[in-house]
Amino acid sequence: IFAIGTPPLQAAMKEIPETTPVVFAYSSNPWGAGAGTPPGGVGQHRPNVVGTIGTNPVGKELDLARELVPDLKTVGLIYNPGEPNSEFEAKLLKEEAAKRGITVEEQSVANSGEVLQAAEALAQKKVQAFVKIGDYATIQGFGSIAKVGLENKIPVYSVDADDIKLPGTLATIGWTYHADGYAAGKLAVRVLKGESPAKMAFEPLTKTDLLVSKTTAKAIGVSVPDSLLKEATQVVG
Repeated sequence: IFAIGTPPLQAAMKEIPETTPVVFAYSSNPWGAGAGTPPGGVGQHRPNVVGTIGTNPVGKELDLARELVPDLKTVGLIYNPGEPNSEFEAKLLKEEAAKRGITVEEQSVANSGEVLQAAEALAQKKVQAFVKIGDYATIQGFGSIAKVGLENKIPVYSVDADDIKLPGTLATIGWTYHADGYAAGKLAVRVLKGESPAKMAFEPLTKTDLLVSKTTAKAIGVSVPDSLLKEATQVVG
C-alpha cells in the first residue's frame, strides 16, 4: 500500500494487516500518526511501515521572510489544530519564531471554507507576513490567504512550491511534491524487490527549492535582493 499524506497513512495502518507493507509520502509527522518514534530508524517504527519524513523547513521559511522584510516582528499563521501534521508543525514554527524574536499571531480553522475569514482577521491585526505550514485546510484554501495578502500588501510565504503560481504569493521554500514522491517511490521499489520495511529507516527529505515571484514583489512594494534572486531555483515574473 502506498499512502500519500498522514490521514491515508493512519487509515492504512488501521485497516491493513501487518503482513502487508505500507510505504508513505507527504507526512511531516508520522509519529503523531502512530507509525513509530523519532527519528524512525531500524527498530523505531512499525515493522511493515516505511516512508519519507516531510517535516517542512519552517525555520528557513521565517529566515526567508526576514531576509525580505528585515524588521519582521509578527507573522500570521492559519491552521487546523485537529490535524496531527498541523499541530506538530505549528509547535515547531512557534519554537523557531521564538528563537528569532518573532511573534506568531494564530487563527485556527476547521476546514478550508474558514480560511478567508481567518486571513482577513489576521490582516486587521496588522501582521507583517503570512506563513504556511503543512496543513490540509490551508493547502486547499491558500488562494484566499494569497488574495488577502495581495489586497493588503502583506508578504505571503509558503512551504509548497506550487503556491508560487497564486497571485499574492511572494516566495516559497520547501520540498517539492515530486522530490517527496520520488524518494518514497524508491523505497517502494526496494520493498517490491523483497526488502523488509522492518530493516529500513524512515528517510527525511533534505533538499529545499526556493521560488520567488517578482510580479508579487512589485505588486506589494517589496524589494527582492539580487543575491536572493540568484539563489532561487525559479523566479516568476
